[in-house]
Amino acid sequence: MLSNGMKESNKTTPVTLMVTQSERAAFKEMLHFLYAGTLSPQLQEPSTPMSSFVDLLVVADKFEVPSLMGAIIKYLRACNLDVASGVEILSLIPKALADRPGFKHVADLARACM
Repeated sequence: MLSNGMKESNKTTPVTLMVTQSERAAFKEMLHFLYAGTLSPQLQEPSTPMSSFVDLLVVADKFEVPSLMGAIIKYLRACNLDVASGVEILSLIPKALADRPGFKHVADLARACM
């Protein structure tokens, strides 16, 4: 995430990560995933809105955490999404990111349940 040869990977310089207000909860969830290796129990509640998963995909893409994207896809695949969830996911995926691999997999999952 921060070791790709950019100035952020310099160990002597402090790193400042920019997280918008709308990304805040997803960023905390990403940190949980990075430390625990799993999605949090709260995220896995059946009542969790699909927007939480899409927000988490956006943050995982932004900070280049493909293992988190894979965990989200695996979880959604196991959930057996219903039509309403599929429609909601498709409406929430940002157009600018729709062709990126993680988002494409999630969109394909959403379309498959329709």
